[in-house]
Amino acid sequence: MNHFHFTLGPVQSFVAQSRRTRDLWAGSFLLSWLSGQAMRSVLDQGGTIIFPDVGTKEAPQDPMLQAILKQPGAPTPSIGSLPNRFKAQVPEGFDPENVGQAVAGKWRELEQAVYSHFLTQSAALETTWNRQVSHFWEINWVLGAESENDTDNYWLDQRKNWRNHWPQDEGGDHCTLMGNYQELSGRVRSKSREERTAQDEFWKSLRKKTPGDRLDIRDNERLCAIALIKRLFPRLGAEALMATIGWIPGGQQERIAYWPSTTYMAAVPWLEKIANDKKSRIELETYVETIKQQLDGNTFRKLVSERHVKISCLASLSKISIGVGAYLDDLDGDLLNPHSLANPRVTYLSDEQPKNMQDDPDKEKRKALIGSLNRVNKAVGSPTRSYYALLLMDGDHLGKMLRDKNPVNISQALLAFTSQVPTTVASFGGVTIYAGGDDVLALLPLDNAIACAQALRSEYADFFSERKIDKATASCAIVLAHHQSPLQGVLSEAHHQLDDIAKERNGRDALALAILKPSGVTAQWVNPWSSVPSLQMLVQSMKEGSYPRGFFHKLRDRYGFFEQPDDAPEGIDLKQLLVAEFLQTRERDISRQEAEQCVEQLLSACKPFIRDERGEEILKIGLRLGGGFIARFLTQEKDG
Repeated sequence: MNHFHFTLGPVQSFVAQSRRTRDLWAGSFLLSWLSGQAMRSVLDQGGTIIFPDVGTKEAPQDPMLQAILKQPGAPTPSIGSLPNRFKAQVPEGFDPENVGQAVAGKWRELEQAVYSHFLTQSAALETTWNRQVSHFWEINWVLGAESENDTDNYWLDQRKNWRNHWPQDEGGDHCTLMGNYQELSGRVRSKSREERTAQDEFWKSLRKKTPGDRLDIRDNERLCAIALIKRLFPRLGAEALMATIGWIPGGQQERIAYWPSTTYMAAVPWLEKIANDKKSRIELETYVETIKQQLDGNTFRKLVSERHVKISCLASLSKISIGVGAYLDDLDGDLLNPHSLANPRVTYLSDEQPKNMQDDPDKEKRKALIGSLNRVNKAVGSPTRSYYALLLMDGDHLGKMLRDKNPVNISQALLAFTSQVPTTVASFGGVTIYAGGDDVLALLPLDNAIACAQALRSEYADFFSERKIDKATASCAIVLAHHQSPLQGVLSEAHHQLDDIAKERNGRDALALAILKPSGVTAQWVNPWSSVPSLQMLVQSMKEGSYPRGFFHKLRDRYGFFEQPDDAPEGIDLKQLLVAEFLQTRERDISRQEAEQCVEQLLSACKPFIRDERGEEILKIGLRLGGGFIARFLTQEKDG
């Protein structure tokens, strides 16, 4: 028997090149689905997947592989659960080329379904389309006899260093999502007015073929073939999805067409307040009636775009019908955010096209809706916030564990963890985008993100412990992002916080937090998980008003050098220094004892700990003031 190693890419760029949450999900799903096609080819040739443990051909354990193999009673998964790389044991006569052909064949079926369903065929378009879809995927594999060097994917890593896949930048106007590819119309806007008009007409015509019209492809979006497939394959009909994917993900075609917008995720805490208060709920119902009066039926149907997103804490709202098969928790997030609602470039209230950038063809309708939304906000006590949380989690030292421990036990622990992730995330009001192996990507409301991360990390360790594998740890990054921040930037920051800060700089088994405003990162904090309860206690004290409003800004202005451990001076009694500043900044009369308690709580949350090579926590000099800013941020009722 030989060993076969396989990997499919690109991964991070394909997932991260997203403008909408549907794009983010689609990239993760398609990678997992195509990896599953490779696994199926291996199993069909008599091979066995060694890592991850997905079961056998006759009895697959992974839900996506069950669906791909068309097992009786197989689920219809919507969450990718298969990693982009795997290791298999294969018999003599195994043909690795068949694996790559299986991936390419299923990809071809999908891209042709999108092409024929949405595009009008032309020679120029077909040439561009085929050029882009034919040379996108990078498939690497290694086949050979078992040896001591292949336990940690040594062979495959060496193969990936020998690159033979070099995608070239294309000419013309570039895709607004994947900037190294040409957009599909082939027109160049800068050449002439005729070219600009032709390009606009191409995308206007395509927009009309999508059920969501401008909600599917925005007026300023011009996409390449790859980006269009990510965006529109969920809009294929049920029959086309069955013929290409093999099942309807989630069991409903609409389920994958409508993912919660970042604006909606930011509004979940606000909606939860309404769900628990009759007065504000009545005001929200009145707001819905105003929307129905101001908008035509077709536009209203488009603007209940969250109707297939069900957040657990909003269950009571999902029982109140507002017509057209929708419920009170189904309003588009842009209708709930006052800034988005006021912007005609963001929230369309009709299909009427604006005459210029300053024109708002729905000015009077918008004015009526803003007035009604203001009354809801008054009843709630505050408007929706504009920030949500993106969570990225990854196991630590998995390669070393595979060398030192039983790979079968590790695979079983990862399979159990992956199966549990969507339930755990949902219990905190979040939505899972991807859960495969030791990787998790999820969207959450601000209030619950840290608690969800703690729960996931605890479950990860527990599933390993149950299989006699102790000290399995995971690191996590949470980015508290503005809802209009480009998703590419949010995901990039999450990877930076996870890979470069929580893992590399802080020694792993850590949580990294960052606030990402439109101007950039304004605060960050990282520490081992043991420091997280102290940060949560600091948040609670903030809610109780224990800290002066300008205290942390004052500390950063005067003592910002403490945030750089290498620059922080030694020999300073930091506690007494902060107590003096606290008493000077106080907004009410307090005792020195109370000031000392507050400062001790701050120090407990913000002292910088890292892990050494043995995993031991080491206290460094300095103070991670970002913890104070993050705690303050999480307790704000309004942005600003």
